[in-house]
Amino acid sequence: GWSTFNPMTDPFGGPMRLTGLVTGGRGGSMAIIESSGTSYIVSEGDYVDDLWVVFKVSPEVVIMRAHNQEVSLYLDQAPVLRDLHYQEEVEDEEPDEDNDAVEDDPEEGS
Repeated sequence: GWSTFNPMTDPFGGPMRLTGLVTGGRGGSMAIIESSGTSYIVSEGDYVDDLWVVFKVSPEVVIMRAHNQEVSLYLDQAPVLRDLHYQEEVEDEEPDEDNDAVEDDPEEGS
């Protein structure tokens, strides 16, 4: 059934797994990613399977992007896939503005 997670049946092509991290090297952080039985050692801006570009490498997560999808790879948990249907800058700024407006509302204290 669908309840069992089988890494070989991956919804987006070959399964990608983060198998290691090399942090703070001469060229910045690098990730070791296994895809379709091949291991890639990549840094930000590199491609995996000529499809996924390495968007961000950090000690916690490696973020890969392809077309309008983004996948976050973790060493100790399953990958998180999400669709990118918005401008990130707008989404990041809006909640802050809302919070400030609530905090600075002069009617709160009266």
